[in-house]
Amino acid sequence: MYKLQGNRRRPWVAEITMGWTEEGKRKPQIIGYFETEEEAENALILNRINPLSPKANMTWDETYEEWSAIKYKKIKDKTVESYKGAWKYLSKLKKMKCRDIRTSHLQKIIDQQSKRLGRSSLSKMKTLATLLFKYAIREDIVASEKNYGSLIELPKAKKKEKVLFTQKHYDILFANAHIEWVDTILIMLYTGFRISEFVSLLKDHVYLDKKLIIGGGKTEAGTDRIVPIHSKIYNFVEKWYSKEGKTLIHKKDGSKISGNYYRKYIYYPTLEKLKIPQLVPHTTRHTFITRLNDAGVDPKTIAKIVGHTDVNFMLNTYAHKNIEELTNAIEKL
Repeated sequence: MYKLQGNRRRPWVAEITMGWTEEGKRKPQIIGYFETEEEAENALILNRINPLSPKANMTWDETYEEWSAIKYKKIKDKTVESYKGAWKYLSKLKKMKCRDIRTSHLQKIIDQQSKRLGRSSLSKMKTLATLLFKYAIREDIVASEKNYGSLIELPKAKKKEKVLFTQKHYDILFANAHIEWVDTILIMLYTGFRISEFVSLLKDHVYLDKKLIIGGGKTEAGTDRIVPIHSKIYNFVEKWYSKEGKTLIHKKDGSKISGNYYRKYIYYPTLEKLKIPQLVPHTTRHTFITRLNDAGVDPKTIAKIVGHTDVNFMLNTYAHKNIEELTNAIEKL
């Protein structure tokens, strides 16, 4: 233990001997810097009880290199690349001893990058920092059992406004309903079925006389729910019903269509043909629910039709207001 010269905030140094060179020279290891002689002496006493690990001097960079040499052999290349991308930012601390790094150091990097990186990238940085500290704790690179990486706080995810089918899209679809498969998209837009439910609808569950379809099955509330057939799509449903096949929508030979097949070979090509944006199939469900909500239909009734048990979740997730509607509302003031 000794005191450094000059005006220093922490002048007292607690130092131990980690070993000897072949020439017989002592290998010093500094435990830390302290404000008082008593604090330095207590640090030495604590070190006798719980000796400093031989790896205690490893830097953040050395910890990453040691960890990655083991980890990267066990994970997929894509995951490796994502960790390497995260390390480009965390490496700003590479010269610091791992035992000196705290959450505040890591948080500063996250906060600085949050202005230009998405939450997914920031989350990957937190994951990497957490894994590095987990390794450091296990290998006695740090004395603390606290994982400072896991304490990083990420910015709240921004809720994206979902894009819906517009009235213009509806007009295009109806004007081209004679083109193969276009009517199937309209049926989805007026029933709210998920794509997996839609392609699985059995003709035995289609009641043209009562203008009802019974189907669905993702959730308990959605199983065998009753969906009225809207007058605007009744002829389309009737046309498909008259064809051969057990399911309402099927291939020309009557065989069933999978959700992936419909999405890849029917839905997207049809939208492209009509020059409508490549909105995902689930957008038909979002649009259906939103239009019902905008029309003033009771939320509980909507939930029954689309198979939701949580009305609040449904409204928060699906009842989107587009900019045009908001503008029109403001103009009425």
